[in-house]
Amino acid sequence: MNEIPRISFTTKLIIILTNVFFLGFVLKTLKKKYMVSKFALPWIMLAVGNIIFTIFHRVVFKASSFLGFRLPVNFYFFVMNIFFMWRIFSLSEKAYKFEHFRKKTIQENSLKKNKKLATDEHRLNTNKE
Repeated sequence: MNEIPRISFTTKLIIILTNVFFLGFVLKTLKKKYMVSKFALPWIMLAVGNIIFTIFHRVVFKASSFLGFRLPVNFYFFVMNIFFMWRIFSLSEKAYKFEHFRKKTIQENSLKKNKKLATDEHRLNTNKE
């Protein structure tokens, strides 16, 4: 049976502190209303997940070997890759919806403006007669 390597206390502390600072940065941007909570949630999940993976690194080692990854870092990169693919896809979907909404709004505003111009023109023509 393979022995699970230990991660030094210093390395764990650096990883945890980095993620705590990142979490603080995300929460600060939320508080200042620079970011909407639904967009901040994945970054909060990422930071909390990194902290959990660091504290319970043995679970990551066991899961990676169970799933056939040679090194736990490959498993970690796989999980992060899935996370970022999901994030990019969801943002692409939101961008498409926004673009569709923008085009629809422009068309509706143009129709309203044309209708108003036609009404004003009709009113001017009836006043001349």
